[in-house]
Amino acid sequence: MRPAHAPAARRAARRLRGRCSPSAPRGRAARSGRPPAGAPCRRRAPPPTRDPAAPAPPRRRPRPSARPVRIRSCAARRPTPSENPCTVARRGACTVRRNTAGAAGETGLRALRTLARREVSTVSLREALRRAGLTEQEVESELEAAIRLGALDDRRSVRVRARALVLRGGWGREAMHARLVQQGYPPALAEDALAEAIRDEGWTARAAAARLLTPGAAARRSARRLLARGFDPALVRELLPGVEGMDEGG
Repeated sequence: MRPAHAPAARRAARRLRGRCSPSAPRGRAARSGRPPAGAPCRRRAPPPTRDPAAPAPPRRRPRPSARPVRIRSCAARRPTPSENPCTVARRGACTVRRNTAGAAGETGLRALRTLARREVSTVSLREALRRAGLTEQEVESELEAAIRLGALDDRRSVRVRARALVLRGGWGREAMHARLVQQGYPPALAEDALAEAIRDEGWTARAAAARLLTPGAAARRSARRLLARGFDPALVRELLPGVEGMDEGG
């Protein structure tokens, strides 16, 4: 068993060796951490001067970056006639108004902000501007500015709306036509746009109705859902043969 005073004895021996060592700092230098007076200087030597007549060293070429190259050509791309200028990349509503509105001041800014979010018809935009508190003269000025800039176009917007309804699915043809008319588009224009979207996307009422059927659901409940979505009652009876005598009223 070691004696209890062994650690104290070892500490005293270390202090004694430090005092006797010739290289150990003493006095204030030991407390401050500075080298003693006779120690060699540790300052860095000045950099060697280069001979002006000597050729310059070759420059280091930067390594190629792994980041993809940014294409800035999209910033200058002008919208095509089939695009809304407010939705083209890097050409927001304020940019379009600043570049093309001229000296009209703030005219058209509110309409362009609405059109930058979504495509709307002239009728819907007029109602929205009226609800915002604009006078009839201000509303007409906003509409004229939006039409002049190409941001407001019923033919383009009804095609966009019709294609979105067809791709989303879940509605019959008559129901989709009714929704377009409800949004402010003329019935003939809505019918033409809807027929074009149905032809391009290969939409069929049978496939759209079949996607709404849930396996294991009650037949009458599924039939009411299809009828509420605007599908033909004859198609509903064909898809759900167990439901007989159901009309559009359910």
